[in-house]
Amino acid sequence: MKPTITVLTCLLLLGIARADVAEIESQFRSVYELHVGKQFREEVAALDAKYLGALERAMQSASQGGKLEDALVLREEIQRVKDKGPLPEQDDGVAPGLAKLRATYREQAGKLLAARQKAVAPIIEKFGVALTAYQEELTKAGKLDEALDVKA
Repeated sequence: MKPTITVLTCLLLLGIARADVAEIESQFRSVYELHVGKQFREEVAALDAKYLGALERAMQSASQGGKLEDALVLREEIQRVKDKGPLPEQDDGVAPGLAKLRATYREQAGKLLAARQKAVAPIIEKFGVALTAYQEELTKAGKLDEALDVKA
């Protein structure tokens, strides 16, 4: 079970009575990394490793089948993945086998992104509450320009 983050925890972590926006942002990044970021990167790395394995198997099969063009396209894709290059948005003109592998990758990556969004939503909400509380504190202290900065 993952630990939950409460508004009180955020406020205590932030030391909201003495915090500033940079500190709140720094704390948000720390909490995000602890509860979402690291796991997301690990899951993407695992997905990339599986994709790379599938590409290597497909290239071996194309090579053994004497399909030079397919093997070369797959070799280029393998290199793109190893170089951490972006996945092309379109699969126009690629071999059907590669298009299928990319479609599977995109589907799984989409699931990871959706899970990350779901995991980060409560963190964003709680930090929004912390920022609102800080803005209110600044306003009550007559620091209107600073409160406006927080609001922005």
